[in-house]
Amino acid sequence: MTGTRYERELIDLLEQYEYAVMRAPASGSATSRPLPDLTAAKNPLDNGGDLDLFALEAKVRKDHKVYLGAEEVEKLLSFADTGGYTAYVACRWKRAPGWSNQSWFFRRPDECERTDEGNYKLERPETPADWQGRVFDPDEVQA
Repeated sequence: MTGTRYERELIDLLEQYEYAVMRAPASGSATSRPLPDLTAAKNPLDNGGDLDLFALEAKVRKDHKVYLGAEEVEKLLSFADTGGYTAYVACRWKRAPGWSNQSWFFRRPDECERTDEGNYKLERPETPADWQGRVFDPDEVQA
């Protein structure tokens, strides 16, 4: 499955959680403008009074580590700061034993480990219960 298809899968999942979601088809290396892969918003009246605005960089990996370049994260943070969004890296790990193959795991860039080169790294913990961040799971969507 391509990155675009995974992004669309994440859009569908967030819409199940009643977020309005938009994909930026020219994000990443296709433009020098600071565009995230996706933006998502949820009505404050549906969310206990808090406006939920996300700027997302989506990553799918088989390996247990996700790396992001410093420039990629700087662009995400620039967009988020300008628009009042919370920046997140959204990760999905494929074929990880004990992990849902459909769940997406969110972490803010400031919660990511930094490499010696200044890049960002996330590691998949042993179990989903050990994840320190937000989780969106299609099996947990309230109907």
